Amino acid sequence: MNRHGGRGCFGELAAPPDGIEEKLSALTNSERKVLGLIAAGLSSAQIAERNHLSVRTIHSHRQNICRKLGLSGINSLIRFASQHRETLEQA
Repeated sequence: MNRHGGRGCFGELAAPPDGIEEKLSALTNSERKVLGLIAAGLSSAQIAERNHLSVRTIHSHRQNICRKLGLSGINSLIRFASQHRETLEQA
């Protein structure tokens, strides 16, 4: 588990997406919401509490997001969310 309360994705950060909006369109509404909250700096536990979900459900969302966005590597999801914070806030 990383310092943000998530397990991260193992491996290396994938190449940046050509079109962030196209990549994000592969995510469900729940996954987009979780990604936005990760970008805001919330831990899995905080996201779970705020949305009345289990931490296990948030971890599942995080894994699905990594898979759909082609992310791998410890903290790659957090880095991706931070790099695209403005786009995620608009979504």
